[in-house]
Amino acid sequence: MNSIQIFGPFCTGTNLITKILKQNINEPLNMQWEGHTHIWKHTIRLNHLENCIKKNKNTLFICMFRPLYEWIASIRKKQYNIKWDKHIKHQCTLRNLKWKTIIDLYNNYYSNYKYLIENYDNVIFVNYYKLLDNATVKTYIKNKLAPFPLTIKSDDNINTILQHPAKKHGKSVQNANEALLKKKLINKQLKNTKEKKIMDKLVNTSIIQYFTKQ
Repeated sequence: MNSIQIFGPFCTGTNLITKILKQNINEPLNMQWEGHTHIWKHTIRLNHLENCIKKNKNTLFICMFRPLYEWIASIRKKQYNIKWDKHIKHQCTLRNLKWKTIIDLYNNYYSNYKYLIENYDNVIFVNYYKLLDNATVKTYIKNKLAPFPLTIKSDDNINTILQHPAKKHGKSVQNANEALLKKKLINKQLKNTKEKKIMDKLVNTSIIQYFTKQ
């Protein structure tokens, strides 16, 4: 591996994983700031993603995963390039592409990533919330990088990174603990609600199973 490219929808920890890897991998790698090493990290067109992978066989591609409920809450807070009225069953657009609902956009992103991971050895995924646990994050990242092989510095600063915002733009949480508390709050607020039932009905359950079982 001579470079790393991040893929991920908005609000999935792409800046956090970039900051962690850029500052803590031992091996010399090309990794552009915020993860846009070869293409825009939020690209959703499968043919563009796949062409990039085919052209860059010595690049490690990391797809960021964030569960649906928390992702929806974050997109409601800051939508970036997504045009959406925040109603769970209404249409949304991203760069002139349209989806029937915001959940269809989510399904599209992760169906693409699942396909790429299953078909290319240099594509993996990282679960955003696995990065937020100070006690286990280093082991989690080491295990993800081990097949390539890439290593983390013994004097890493990962826990220090987790104590600060991962980005300056948008409406970022201030630290990992705040992100974990918000996750609990979101799930508590959604429990037994009509909106949660709609989300559970519309989401591609095979995606959730695939990205949470590993």
